[in-house]
Amino acid sequence: MKNVYQFYKKVKLNLSFLNIVMISLKLLILILLCCLFIRYKTKDVRKKSKSYNVFYSTDIFPILKYFENSWYQIFNEANNISSHHYAIPNFDRVNEKIIDYVIMENDYLMGRNSQLCPVTSSLLSQFKGVLLAKFVILKPFSISSIQKTSFNQKTLISYCLGISIPQDSLVKLYSSHNAMNIIANRSFIYDSSYPFYIENQSNYEDAIIFCVDIIKS
Repeated sequence: MKNVYQFYKKVKLNLSFLNIVMISLKLLILILLCCLFIRYKTKDVRKKSKSYNVFYSTDIFPILKYFENSWYQIFNEANNISSHHYAIPNFDRVNEKIIDYVIMENDYLMGRNSQLCPVTSSLLSQFKGVLLAKFVILKPFSISSIQKTSFNQKTLISYCLGISIPQDSLVKLYSSHNAMNIIANRSFIYDSSYPFYIENQSNYEDAIIFCVDIIKS
């Protein structure tokens, strides 16, 4: 009888130990699942946060307001160039639907191109470190090529100003899974170290955009 009791006691202890082990394993699995969930959510938040920081207000660089304040004069120059671009040399025709009209590159005004837009050229001359300044003319229902600079937002300011925007549809700049509407007489800064492209969704009208890349001093 004594042996049976000892055996029973031993089995009971073993079962208690197994229960403790099982509970511990369940707790460990639960902790691991919680850690994986937290890690996933953290990465997701970081990813979203990163994508949301592609576009910036021009308020952080008030000097860029000069362009917006002179929008009407820039509009007249750009519209005149767009209307007569077939008779003007030195157009960089990206394709049949996209035209780049370069005004300044590496701080140098581009000869006749800059002479045809004196107000815009005069404004650009007030800046140092202009890597590239141009009018981008997008024909109806066109998408620019995907672009990306080798600079980052800490060293380069990429500026976009809507000049002539169709009334029947939207013109957007897409970057990092986000999009910014380009509006006439409104501007913004974007991080061009991420791949980006511009789309004119209009079926009838051209879109003209003023783009400037300035190296921070």
